Amino acid sequence: MTPDLPPPPAELARFSAHLTPAELLALINALGGTRVYFAATPDAQGELAQAIGLDAARRLGQALSGSLLTIPLARHWRIRILREVEGLTYRQIAQRLGMTENAVWRHLDAARLTHLQRDLFQ
Repeated sequence: MTPDLPPPPAELARFSAHLTPAELLALINALGGTRVYFAATPDAQGELAQAIGLDAARRLGQALSGSLLTIPLARHWRIRILREVEGLTYRQIAQRLGMTENAVWRHLDAARLTHLQRDLFQ
């Protein structure tokens, strides 16, 4: 069973419309930051199918056929998942994502401030 993941950010809408949050996370973890060609009929041995499964690759292929798109890194979202869902420490998150602990702190502090501001003005 996959734990509940926070909703994906708007930058991922083109992908999240066709994938489950778990499939989307697998796509970003495997191919984030790279350009991917979306074939109408993906190969079962291709990198996309290997990353997210053939069924998910077919759904994306049907929706994005012929597109060459960069998969976002979605660091804010991934940091939240690693902290809130997986319970990793700031240090572990920094190591997993190849960034500094200070950058992890900044991302989480920015998210915390955004939530506080949203609560204040509702």
